[in-house]
Amino acid sequence: MNKQIKTELTRDELEKLLHLYNRIEDTVEEIRDSFDVRISHLKALEGATDTIRNMFNFRPPAHETGGPNHYEDRVLPDDVNAWYYEEDE
Repeated sequence: MNKQIKTELTRDELEKLLHLYNRIEDTVEEIRDSFDVRISHLKALEGATDTIRNMFNFRPPAHETGGPNHYEDRVLPDDVNAWYYEEDE
């Protein structure tokens, strides 16, 4: 379980962040111009958010029942409320 916060980026990671920024900008521009959202834009954003989530180990917060709360915003890995899977001993 890695709860360390990443504070330095490699060039590859920075390029992935730039890619995410560009996908967001493209999608916003397309929506603004056409007042429509295409599934392909949503798919591209979903893939980019998965990349960023995995790169920084963003975690779902823990639900009051002890499981992950996937409906709330992600939290940093060192957040006291960050959920981690724990195997039964």
